[in-house]
Amino acid sequence: MSSADPNFNNIRDRREPAVQGPKLVLPGENPAEGIQAGAVSSPPRLEMITTATGEWHSQRAESAPPPPLTFSLAASPSVPHTAGGGWVSPVLQMPANVPHMWIPTQRESRFRASRRRLEQIIDRLIDGTEAERPPRTVVVVAHPDDEAIGVGARLKSLPNALIVHVTDGAPRDPVYAQKKGFATREEYARARQEELAAALSLVGVGPERTRCLNVVDGEATDRLVELAYAMADLLDEFRPEVVLTHPYEGGHTDHDATAFAVHLACGMLRREGVPAPLVLEFTSYNFKDGERTVGEFIPFFGVDAKQADLPPELQMLKREMYDCFVSQKDCLSAFPVEREKFRPAPRYTFTKPPHRGPLLYERFSNLVSGEQWRDQARRALERLRAKRRTTKTLAAT
Repeated sequence: MSSADPNFNNIRDRREPAVQGPKLVLPGENPAEGIQAGAVSSPPRLEMITTATGEWHSQRAESAPPPPLTFSLAASPSVPHTAGGGWVSPVLQMPANVPHMWIPTQRESRFRASRRRLEQIIDRLIDGTEAERPPRTVVVVAHPDDEAIGVGARLKSLPNALIVHVTDGAPRDPVYAQKKGFATREEYARARQEELAAALSLVGVGPERTRCLNVVDGEATDRLVELAYAMADLLDEFRPEVVLTHPYEGGHTDHDATAFAVHLACGMLRREGVPAPLVLEFTSYNFKDGERTVGEFIPFFGVDAKQADLPPELQMLKREMYDCFVSQKDCLSAFPVEREKFRPAPRYTFTKPPHRGPLLYERFSNLVSGEQWRDQARRALERLRAKRRTTKTLAAT
């Protein structure tokens, strides 16, 4: 969760030239893919063209190599970033007088495992004993303290989990730092990292098992493309069985941007034939039905959640983790310590609202609306559709 109402940057128009040829479908890039708000999904199709002779011809269009992306994303959002090297987009060139033919392709499903398998994975996650080996897990959250809220009681039973933070927890406007008693944004960010280290030490997580992408709090929406590439590289490197992250629920723009990056990263890996983890979610907060709700998912058709009722010792552990985040004391007081909930990530359509009515972050700031966030997601999807991670990036993992 964010420390305060985030300071959102103005939305920038970063349109890319359209790429002709087949679209490489990523999860959530097409409204027809999703089951958002109860809609019935339909399989995506790949448009292809054949010559009169029946032969296929393909060409690769390569752009000039952009600068490499590292796991420190503190550069100006106006500077373009990629996963490094030239981007490749296959284009099938055919005569204009040959009619189109539509060839259905296998859907790139995020739910490759059976329902029973997903239930077994979640059971292993929430078991908390040594009876079952816990799945190799990466926890991806937007802000320091989100891991304590969503999965804090489970971290002690995940001895090899990697914890990834997208932002440093400090908004760019120094007013937010000053309200917390800090002179500068940088001082506030350092304090939040110290709080995080203290909380994670309670569950045996040291600095070697944490990474931060160092995006400014409230600005992850401006970095959707590079975050997706960075997340794909990270997941390719660590090769987890499970990734735990936020739901797409309109609670905070950084939460939704984190969910977007994780889902699209898994789609890129699957498209490249690289093993992709199962995506599970923990609860956060939302504004469904006009009421702020914490610790509960927005219901999604066909997706069931499992609740772990925490014994007194784990409730105390979770409360002690909350207490470490001194600067967030007032915010964390609203979150329960009695339970944690998990579910398989639905197949979201990020270009549609997560629910009807106003979103929670729209109540905090008039600098970004849900419509503007979805427009950013739509533009990011267009770029991710047309560009792949490079061979250089894949070979390095």
